[in-house]
Amino acid sequence: PGVFYYPHGVTIDPTTNYLYVCDSGNNRVQVFNESFEFIFMISDMMDVPAGICLKHDHVYVTQYNSNLLSVYSTDGKYLQSVGGEGKNNLEFDRPRGLDVSTEMKRIFIADFGNGRIQCLNFDLTFHSIIGDIFGAKDVKLTPEEIVVLSSDNLCVSIYSYSNQLIRKMIPFG
Repeated sequence: PGVFYYPHGVTIDPTTNYLYVCDSGNNRVQVFNESFEFIFMISDMMDVPAGICLKHDHVYVTQYNSNLLSVYSTDGKYLQSVGGEGKNNLEFDRPRGLDVSTEMKRIFIADFGNGRIQCLNFDLTFHSIIGDIFGAKDVKLTPEEIVVLSSDNLCVSIYSYSNQLIRKMIPFG
């Protein structure tokens, strides 16, 4: 505990102020208190955790190698997973970052290998696809927009919630 091998995603539990860190190379999520003291780890059903987000007493983790979105309780109990390798709805190819909108009751997942953002309902059923984004690496939500970081062409794309491209920023293009 406390040693990382390729740390990737992080999130903070606003209730406890616990820090959750995806320790991708060790196939676990490590949890620390405000003093960075190790509290516990989540390792059940982990296969290169890449992205992590915490909302409503659920920890959502993307599993890069097994192409899954897994859900855990905040104390680390495995609840369920959805996904698998593929290009269809509810299938992923190396999912990375994610974010959750409590207002829309949606989970937004950067489906890296498929070049898209998959939107799921809170019950883990498919809702929609956003964008055609080669190398979608991470996604963050604002009250009015969906911001997508793409690693392969080093750009940031901003979409409306109705899947309309608002603007694209390419820093060195």
